[in-house]
Amino acid sequence: MDKILFKFKIEYGIGIKGLLSLPIAVVIVLGFLFLINSNSPTIFPDETKDQSEVAAIILFLTPIFIILIYLASLPRSVFILQDKIRFKYGLFNWVIPYRDILSLQAKSGIPIMTLNSSVTSLKNQIEIVRKHKFNIRISPSPRDEFLNCAMKCLKDWQNTHTRRIG
Repeated sequence: MDKILFKFKIEYGIGIKGLLSLPIAVVIVLGFLFLINSNSPTIFPDETKDQSEVAAIILFLTPIFIILIYLASLPRSVFILQDKIRFKYGLFNWVIPYRDILSLQAKSGIPIMTLNSSVTSLKNQIEIVRKHKFNIRISPSPRDEFLNCAMKCLKDWQNTHTRRIG
């Protein structure tokens, strides 16, 4: 087991929280519309009372599944270890060894979206530039402290491993 040197939480900006809650809000509103339609079929006239009740129940249960998907797939924390950086998601970890990292830099704004981006805040981002692979953007909190700790650990790792080779 690697020694955890530092642990940071992931920051979720207000815009990202809004985007994540939008599907839940839409499903709940649709559930209420079908519930109202089950009493007086004016909103969806082609649906029967029973069909509207079933649709309302299904739509009211859907946010539970959406939240479970969020819990399973969204980043939760970042660990700086002796020889790698580990991202903790709900059900899995993503490990980036220091040997694959060229640099770390502070960024902000909307990144070009790739599958390797876990941006949860548009202001506080760190870009990890990797050798021969896509760059990664994350949103640790606090950003500057994470950047300082990660840069220090990366430099220590590089100094240790270049001495062994040379």
